[in-house]
Amino acid sequence: MMTIAQRVSFELVPVDASASGFADAHSTAALLAETIQGIAGVDRSRLLVFGGWESASRGAGATMQLVGERLGILDQFQGVDQLSVQGDGSFEVLERIEAGRHQVSVCAGPPALFGWATGNLPEARNNPQVGMANMRTVMPALQKAKSVPLPSGGLHFLSASPPKQQRQTRVVKDLSAEQVAQEIAGWIGK
Repeated sequence: MMTIAQRVSFELVPVDASASGFADAHSTAALLAETIQGIAGVDRSRLLVFGGWESASRGAGATMQLVGERLGILDQFQGVDQLSVQGDGSFEVLERIEAGRHQVSVCAGPPALFGWATGNLPEARNNPQVGMANMRTVMPALQKAKSVPLPSGGLHFLSASPPKQQRQTRVVKDLSAEQVAQEIAGWIGK
C-alpha cells in the first residue's frame, strides 16, 4: 500500500473479512461487489475494476468474474498481462489463453473488469507529498474497516491435503532411439 500511496492519490475503502484459502468465491464476490456499489459518488458507467485473476478462489479464477457479473460489467478480461491505453481512450489488452499464448483484445472503454495475472504497466514516479496526503486518510480508514464474516453458503470442507504424486516410471535399458520414439508416439496416440 505504501508503494502505491507514494505514486497516486486514492481513497481506501477497506473491508475486514477472511482471507483464507477456503473462502467461497461467490461469497467473496458478493462482498466485493456490495462494497464497490456502496462507494459514494462512483459513476458505474466509468468504472474500471482491477483485481487478482486467481485471488480468493483457490486458483479457480472465478472471483473477479463473479464481481463483474454482480456489477453488470460485460467487458471482462481474465489473465491480463498487459494493458495499453490508446489515443482514443480504448484499451488494448494482452490476455492469457491456453497453450502459453496470448490474445490481443481491444475494449472501447469503461466499464470494464480486468483480472490481473502478472501485470506489465509503467509505474508513476514517487511523490512524497502524495504519499503523505494518502496516509492521512489510509490509517483512519483502516481503523474504521467494517468487519464482515463471509457466509459459507453451505460450503464446508471435510479435509484438505496436497495432491498425491502419481508417477509410473519404468527403467528400460538398451532401447534404440527409434523404439523409444515409437513407444512415446503410441503413448500420445492413446
